[in-house]
Amino acid sequence: MASRPKALALVSDSSYNGSDTGINAERQERLTRITPRSQALIYEIQLKEVFDANQKSPSRERVNCCFRILEDLVNHAGTFSTILAVVKDELQRSVFSNGLTSSTKEPFVERIPFFSLVDRIDDIRATEAQHTFETINDLAQKVKFRDHDLQILYKKNLALKQDISDHESHQVKLKEEITRLEGDIQRFERERHEIRMTFMREHEQLKKDIEQLQSNLAQSNNIIEKLTMFKAAYNEESDAEKLEDDQKIKKHDFVVDSKGMLVYDLYQAKQLERQFAEILDFQLDDFEANLAQIRKKHEIMQGVTNNSQSPPDPEALESEVQDLRAGFKTRMLELLSELGLLRDHIGGLKMLQNQFEDESIPESVDRSADTVLRKYAGVMQCSADGGESFQMYNNTAYCNKCGAKSVICPHLGIPRSPIKLPEGCTHIKFTHPSLRIKTCVPSTDLEIVTKRRGEDEACVDDEGETEDEDRNVSKTFLSIWGEYYRARGGFKTPLNRAIPLPKLLSFIQEIYDARWEMEEKYDETGNPDEAGLPRFVDLFYNVMHERYQIPEVALKAIHDIFYGLQQNEKTNQNAGLFVLHLSGHEDVLWKYLYMAKKLFYSKQDPMDMVRYRQIVQIMYPNRPKEAYEQMELEYTAFCKNKVSRESMDDHLVHMMSTGIEPNFKFFLNCLLKFDYQKKGYLSYEDFDEGLSQILPSASTRERRIRYKLAELDCKKDCVPIQRLAHIASYIVMYSCYRSKWAMQSLIAPDYAENLQHASDSHGDGGGSRRNSHR
Repeated sequence: MASRPKALALVSDSSYNGSDTGINAERQERLTRITPRSQALIYEIQLKEVFDANQKSPSRERVNCCFRILEDLVNHAGTFSTILAVVKDELQRSVFSNGLTSSTKEPFVERIPFFSLVDRIDDIRATEAQHTFETINDLAQKVKFRDHDLQILYKKNLALKQDISDHESHQVKLKEEITRLEGDIQRFERERHEIRMTFMREHEQLKKDIEQLQSNLAQSNNIIEKLTMFKAAYNEESDAEKLEDDQKIKKHDFVVDSKGMLVYDLYQAKQLERQFAEILDFQLDDFEANLAQIRKKHEIMQGVTNNSQSPPDPEALESEVQDLRAGFKTRMLELLSELGLLRDHIGGLKMLQNQFEDESIPESVDRSADTVLRKYAGVMQCSADGGESFQMYNNTAYCNKCGAKSVICPHLGIPRSPIKLPEGCTHIKFTHPSLRIKTCVPSTDLEIVTKRRGEDEACVDDEGETEDEDRNVSKTFLSIWGEYYRARGGFKTPLNRAIPLPKLLSFIQEIYDARWEMEEKYDETGNPDEAGLPRFVDLFYNVMHERYQIPEVALKAIHDIFYGLQQNEKTNQNAGLFVLHLSGHEDVLWKYLYMAKKLFYSKQDPMDMVRYRQIVQIMYPNRPKEAYEQMELEYTAFCKNKVSRESMDDHLVHMMSTGIEPNFKFFLNCLLKFDYQKKGYLSYEDFDEGLSQILPSASTRERRIRYKLAELDCKKDCVPIQRLAHIASYIVMYSCYRSKWAMQSLIAPDYAENLQHASDSHGDGGGSRRNSHR
């Protein structure tokens, strides 16, 4: 193939280059003299070479070689050149398509034959067919899998249909059972109605029988009375003598003088004062009951109209409360006015009694020897309530000369038999018998008067000693009673009103609600720290004076509440915590428990261990898993596996009261490290520095407010570490409350290791804290 173009090039170049060298001229002359037979041989050689190189036919190289030779033949065909050119062009259009492809020779682009395109199409078709076949096989496999799944679904469908059929049959049975039970209920209702009607008929019949028996008894009594009159007329003389003897036995003669009448008047005035005190207690009970009834009615109305468009009017409630308070104030002023007049009268009688004692008039009530010996007589009084009140001991003989049932009597002597004390007696004391002040009084009445006079003397003896002077009172109540008597102008009431524990706890909750509302307003208004919050005990006194309006009545109610708290201080933990706040030992424990209760009731029902774990993780963040498991075990043991909001609240109160609450233990251990001099307290700078390191996100304003509030009960910059630990625990709970109970990581990583220590020591040595306050 390469020789032909060179020969053609030499032939074409020989006609234009006449100035070439001799060698080229000879070669040109030799080539131009080649016969047509030789040119055909060249073409045959070219075809042979191309065909041998490309065995497959048709082939692009073969076609290209043939068309080149055909094109050369067109130039040498002579008269057939035109026809051959037309044939060549037609064949070229039939063989080659309009598609182009690259080439190694000029113009480096050539047309693609149709058979090449057909080969390409066949290859593409074969590839697509292979891909289609594989796709079909894959789809067939998927169809098999789908058929298998459909078979499984069919079986499940059959099983579900069977279950549905079983449930429908069970539902039919349940409906039949419900119908049967409804029939039984209706039958039982009819029987109950019949029994009720029978009972009512029998009850009416019994009432008639009772009325008949009463009428018969009245008739019988009339008959007996008439018979007794006839019998008395028959035995008139003997009965008169017997009656005279009885009168002589039951009557005793007394000499009445001015001093005796004074003592009797003073005794009667004291009885009137006691009756006024009872009336005051009844009025207080009635006022508190009406106030609680109004609030309960408002809560019920608020719950009924909660979903309606017209909520209850708060002004109506306030107006009703104001009317109740106005009526109570009017009644109290009238009662206190009368009581004031009575006290003035008692004061005048006591002044007159002092004058008689100063004059030392030798007025004899009995013989002089009896008066002297009465100084050595002793009357025993017993107490069953820990020495709060005393009753006269009456199981001894009555002495006419002593005028009392003396245990130690100089006239009758000392009894030799052992004296049995009454059941439940805790204390006894001895007093001298009072003077006799009544003449010709029956001995039965004399015993009653003597007993009452002994009780009154016991009360008079106790008037000089107030609760803050009693050595049997706890230290917390000594401070409470001390402030009541010395700072608030309190007084000891004649009677201690008994307040039930549920009513006492309800009142404690009212104080907590008032304090919560005040602190929420304080936080919302953003008052400066200089304004400050009042002490908890100051708020308590303000609420009491605002509630009862009259200072004397308010102090009376406060005394009764303190007395009730003192009785329940050790038996009820909620009352004990409230006492700690009143005494100034704490000021944040109530709010810690208040917010914890809000967290407990923010979780939806049912309350189970899952929700308990969520609550514990919110209250005690960053604890290890072992600590949470330990808390869960302790709570389960406390509530006896009965999870409820009430048991969670009781458990938290128990941990607070005993000092084993996890947050308190953790902060106590951390803050003790900042007490470098082991003083037991921290200054504000040390507390602020320590809490900033332990709780980096804690509010500086909250820390400052709580420390200043604690300083009101303690010395300047000397707040005990235990109280600061409670403040830190409160700040953690307050942060959780402000974040709407979202789980947070509040404790710094450097102090996280102390959490494990706090959990390990949980439950050890917590009781000493509460005991230190008592």
